[in-house]
Amino acid sequence: QTLLGFVRVRQTRGENSTACAKLDEGLQSFYGVGCHQPGGIVGEYGPKREKYELPESAFKPVSGTTNTFDFWLEVQRPRHVVSARIAKLSGEGWMDLSTQDVSLEGLFLNIEAHVYTKFSLRFILHREGWVEP
Repeated sequence: QTLLGFVRVRQTRGENSTACAKLDEGLQSFYGVGCHQPGGIVGEYGPKREKYELPESAFKPVSGTTNTFDFWLEVQRPRHVVSARIAKLSGEGWMDLSTQDVSLEGLFLNIEAHVYTKFSLRFILHREGWVEP
């Protein structure tokens, strides 16, 4: 089988807020950071760019949404190019504590059998550190 074209990596982010309605005051003061609750309006985020730098579309919400973000991996590019793209987004904080889930989607082609296969993997990221496939 051959992986075709692109792989879409999509994340759903939660709104980072200072109000933690479900935590008592003792826990809020112990952790000292905001809550990363699901839902809300997230909007654009990411590193600040200079005027001459191209914007990174992975930090802008998918059209028609406020908390869904995509980036595309060109799987036919050399491995070091794909690895550099992932490292760049990782270094710029594409995924962080506000990430609720991540999914990967792509398409395989089996030329001999004339069969296309779509794959989809989704990982739910729980605040306690558990990753649910």
